[in-house]
Amino acid sequence: MTNALNKNITLKIQGLQRGDFNASTIDGYRWQNIEPVYSYDNSNWSRVPLNGISYTAPGCTDATCHYNITFTPTNNTVWLAPVPPYTVSMRDALYNSYAGNPNLTVENLGTLPEGHNLTLVRITDNSVDNATKKKIYVIAQQHSFETGSWIGEGMIRYLMNTTDSTANILRRNYIFKIELITNVEGVYYGRSRMTPIRSGAQYDLNRMWSYTPIPNSSVPEVNWTYANILAFAPDAFIDLHSTINDNSATQPHNSAHFYFSGSSTASANQTFFMNNVSGGHDYSHDYWPETNNGGGRQSGTANSSSTNVNSRLGVELSFMMEHPHDNITNSTSPLNLHVFYRNPQNQTDWINWGKKIPLGIHDYFNNTANENSLPTITLISPSDNNASTNRMPNFTWVGSDADGDPLIYRINITSVIPGPCDDDRLVNVNNFQYYSLNESNYLKCLADELYNYIWTVGVSEDSGVNYIWSPERRFNVSSLVDLTLPNNSVNFGSMQIGEINDTIDNNPYPLVIENLGNVWVNISLNASSLWSAPNLNPTNYFTFKIDNTTELGSFNWSSSRITFTTVPNSTNALLAILNFSWLDSHDSAEIDLNVTVPFESPGPRNSTINFIGSRIPNEY
Repeated sequence: MTNALNKNITLKIQGLQRGDFNASTIDGYRWQNIEPVYSYDNSNWSRVPLNGISYTAPGCTDATCHYNITFTPTNNTVWLAPVPPYTVSMRDALYNSYAGNPNLTVENLGTLPEGHNLTLVRITDNSVDNATKKKIYVIAQQHSFETGSWIGEGMIRYLMNTTDSTANILRRNYIFKIELITNVEGVYYGRSRMTPIRSGAQYDLNRMWSYTPIPNSSVPEVNWTYANILAFAPDAFIDLHSTINDNSATQPHNSAHFYFSGSSTASANQTFFMNNVSGGHDYSHDYWPETNNGGGRQSGTANSSSTNVNSRLGVELSFMMEHPHDNITNSTSPLNLHVFYRNPQNQTDWINWGKKIPLGIHDYFNNTANENSLPTITLISPSDNNASTNRMPNFTWVGSDADGDPLIYRINITSVIPGPCDDDRLVNVNNFQYYSLNESNYLKCLADELYNYIWTVGVSEDSGVNYIWSPERRFNVSSLVDLTLPNNSVNFGSMQIGEINDTIDNNPYPLVIENLGNVWVNISLNASSLWSAPNLNPTNYFTFKIDNTTELGSFNWSSSRITFTTVPNSTNALLAILNFSWLDSHDSAEIDLNVTVPFESPGPRNSTINFIGSRIPNEY
């Protein structure tokens, strides 16, 4: 906009898709976690002050979702954008800057419906025979709103640097194909994710890779790119995406980059490749400064790029990689943004990260040919999606190494967090292929409150310097309330009117109750009357109290009924034992009884006592 100098401008973006505005299980809140940018030259971008951002609350509809940017420019002309944009003209300008360079060739895959060209660059030293070169295929910006093209530009700039000795080695030993913008027309027309409307529909390019054939009329971008990958037969494929690091369940609360392996569980080679991209072969490099390796996540959807390049074209090293383009919150509330942690990256960061990707790729291929075999790890128990009531399970696995190197292990158990129960643990177990829990470290979080656990094991052949991690498994533990009476009857024998007897002296022996479940419980009791009217329960002629067995500390002593109390009738239960432990070392209690014979006709008397256990929720 122009004529903007010192004017208080509000830009209201309306009609936003609720799927991009409301929380989802994968991406959390999108628009609310974006810190928009401004530029006075349409080239260098800065963040809009946080106090100039407002938006509708979650729950809005496609018709009502909007996002407001209020800003006072100090220049007459200003550009505003959600993130630093990467445009088609920028792509073409970058390609043209290397016109005539023998190491870079521009390939045009075709002309798209709106007349724009889908182009890529091929980078290699053409003076060297191509027969033994490794081949790398990279695409970016399938989703036009994202910033992966900045990463791709960084890769191109580094590979074309003739003064860098490693870049020179890379061009002699590799062929890189980099498709800088895949969703060309979506970028050109300012779409956030999809293509422009084609025959009444828009398309998410990264959900179109599984079709046979891939429809050329609706998504020629995918059709042509897939065919080009097939003909090229790459050794590795990377689809560059970007993400908002918010506080959703699947993304850590930090500035992280992730990768989706093309297969349902990442192989050792896939994990090793991406670890090299992040930190180099010996993990001594920080190729992605100001960000952490968020690690591998499940494979992309069945119709995404990396999944199909892996499954249909047989490229094992096939990934989608996401880098953060905003990271402005570490809050646990999605509406309390911009509070605890701000590390908003910019285009310079992304270009610099892109410059490091070829180094990580080279680290992998330069070392794997001469490395010994990588160790493998297979999880045994618990099985994936196991559901049980065992809070002290045994975790078992099998590790092996073809070279016979000594192995050590590390287990990671993580609670998937819907609430305050935090039960994450990372334990070194040396060379043992099991990890057992006990009364001191049992699992805290239960499925009753919707908690699940994820467990995985890392194996190292270099004394714990580097670990290769197994695929993740999920499991959950539910509560179990289970009470038993090891001594379930008391016989006072014959007694006379006015006679008093009790079980304090263990003659007769008192009732004993034991907690066989897996949770702390409160126990109430009621009983049928022992005597006849007018001496029905509750009456001082029939009383009870709680006492210890030899297993001291089984319940809350001060809050339980530890002095003789009248036994309630069958319709009014009385809380008797509080915080009754389930741990085997102390999970039992005595119920002492006291009877006094009232003045009534002789004959046998009996009473049935009912014990009712109720779980104490949120015991953590």
